[in-house]
Amino acid sequence: NGVVTGEAAELATAVPGLDAIFSGHSHQVVNGTVNGVPIVQGYYNGRAISKVKVVYDKTGEQFAVLTEVDELYKRVADLPIDADTAAIVEKYTTELEPILGEVIGEATVAYPHERDKPVTEMGQLTSKMMTEITGTDIAIINGGGIRAGLDAGEVTMGDMYTLFPFDNTVVTLELKGSDLKRVIEHGIA
Repeated sequence: NGVVTGEAAELATAVPGLDAIFSGHSHQVVNGTVNGVPIVQGYYNGRAISKVKVVYDKTGEQFAVLTEVDELYKRVADLPIDADTAAIVEKYTTELEPILGEVIGEATVAYPHERDKPVTEMGQLTSKMMTEITGTDIAIINGGGIRAGLDAGEVTMGDMYTLFPFDNTVVTLELKGSDLKRVIEHGIA
């Protein structure tokens, strides 16, 4: 709605003398002002770029802070392809195809993962597999660590890297029931 809220807004109110704030991690396009402090955020994963320009007069006195968020994702078709970068991507795509294209299994049904839902089919499958592998009673995974769902059909190593691109490690531990309840409530919140 154009109103900037959250930790960046609280910072702008609590700390005097700020010229501008680059915020992040909430995956929003932000370009607004709180308490006279411009706040910007460039969406996420390179889909937009936040810009802040601090302008000074000839005496060196600051007189303006100009902000902009260039929403690149809205004009992808118009963005030029950098030939050097495209060559690097093509080199590694070709080199890794035998590994990423290797079929390692089959999914008889689809396992969607809509990241705005607290529980997903992909999350449930992942947790079930973790309990089987570790021999634990339950498994909990951060849904943000799962980056995609899985379509029915062949499953490749490339699919696995798309699903789980981070170098996370499975850890087992014992928890009291009250601690487990707190962890689950925190995760759902």
